[in-house]
Amino acid sequence: MAHMQSWPFPGGGLDVRENVKFRGGQLSRWVHQRFGESACCLAVEFKKFFMDEWTGQPNRALVGAIGEALRAAGPGLVEELRRL
Repeated sequence: MAHMQSWPFPGGGLDVRENVKFRGGQLSRWVHQRFGESACCLAVEFKKFFMDEWTGQPNRALVGAIGEALRAAGPGLVEELRRL
């Protein structure tokens, strides 16, 4: 979370939270039912600030920036998972 919050995102920092309830979760339930304690499923949700919801057109620069932030967070995530 700290990594994503501090990422130099275009237009300002990202609002990063954990344990926020949302509908859905089918993939997480399926992974945990099928693989139990041997898997970890992380649900990552983004508010649709990266697109025009009326036209469905993405802002390619923002979509790319989200991808960069997620890729950069990967090594820290792996480090945290190894601590478990």
